Amino acid sequence: MTITKEYDKFDDKYEYSTESHVVSKFDAFYGIINGVFAYVSSDEFETGWLILSRVGENWMWLNDSRCVLLAENLRVVHTDDLSNSEVFDGGNVYEQVAIKLEPDQCLALAAAPELPEAKIHGQVLTFPRELQDQIVQVMEMVAADKKS
Repeated sequence: MTITKEYDKFDDKYEYSTESHVVSKFDAFYGIINGVFAYVSSDEFETGWLILSRVGENWMWLNDSRCVLLAENLRVVHTDDLSNSEVFDGGNVYEQVAIKLEPDQCLALAAAPELPEAKIHGQVLTFPRELQDQIVQVMEMVAADKKS
């Protein structure tokens, strides 16, 4: 399992990211949903992101990208539009939702004893253990970097 950590010298910030993990597999119409956790840290701000993406035969999130993220002591409701979308050759579509998280919400997500869940477009998704483990690793790296 690989966590990436990059320093952006122009913006003076560190960017951490997990690998992409399959969160749920559906039929070809709905597609496969992948999840990535990212964290950006600088002296001026800190922000986490849970990014869900899918490739399928039809638009599903374009008009309904509302997503509810649940973990113990955490409930985040995302109501923004898609953060990215495109149509591929052959007609398949790509949709992405980026759920912004405050630092305390990221810590709650990492500390959750049960696997986090999300509901988007009527589909309930349970995160795989590997993604949860990597969220913990990212938050541990952030804490260690702040101490040094």
